[in-house]
Amino acid sequence: MLGLVFTILCPTIVKAIIGKENMKNYKGMKLEKIVGTKRAKEIKKKVSEGVKNNLPSTAFKKGQTPWNKNKKLGKNPEHSKRMTGRVSANKGNHYKLSEETKRKQSESRKGSKHWNWQDGKSFEPYSREWTRKKKEEIRQRDNHTCQIPECKKKWKKGKEKFCVHHIDYNKKNCKEKNLITLCRNCHLMTNINRKFWIKYFKNIIKQFYVHYEKQFTKLFESNNIR
Repeated sequence: MLGLVFTILCPTIVKAIIGKENMKNYKGMKLEKIVGTKRAKEIKKKVSEGVKNNLPSTAFKKGQTPWNKNKKLGKNPEHSKRMTGRVSANKGNHYKLSEETKRKQSESRKGSKHWNWQDGKSFEPYSREWTRKKKEEIRQRDNHTCQIPECKKKWKKGKEKFCVHHIDYNKKNCKEKNLITLCRNCHLMTNINRKFWIKYFKNIIKQFYVHYEKQFTKLFESNNIR
């Protein structure tokens, strides 16, 4: 605790010693290097005494015996005996909604009433190019890996296949540069803040094809192919 308090107070002490305008020059340095070992010990001692003298009455003091020392924490037989046979007051009623309430809630979120309504885009038909073969080609291109750098989840054989996402959300645009592999969890996130994800995935695909073109250029040059 004392170490934490000193870490918080130290910048204030240093500022008082060297001045606010010189703080940048000493950023990240230990107090000993700034004021010397002897002076640093004196400052730390004063801070320590100040903290000790201002501790609340409920604070744990040195030499104090913890309340749970040598006590076995577990089930209390007396308490268990008293509670046997009792029925909770909320049993069977906790968050239970009537069928009428459920129906009203459902109606209030349907279609254009839903907060994430996108003018019915989810009902738009896919193009003829959107086939199982096409999706599998994209998964193979992406090495069956979620293409969000923070995720990079790898698909395991026998598990549910990863989703192939349309970057511009246009189901009829099935060009390779508009398709990307995502795991199910990451694909669900793309339903919110669509403008952000369009820009984000376009940048990833751009980087991918730049790297791809560089690799081919090297291959052609190494084999003297023109």
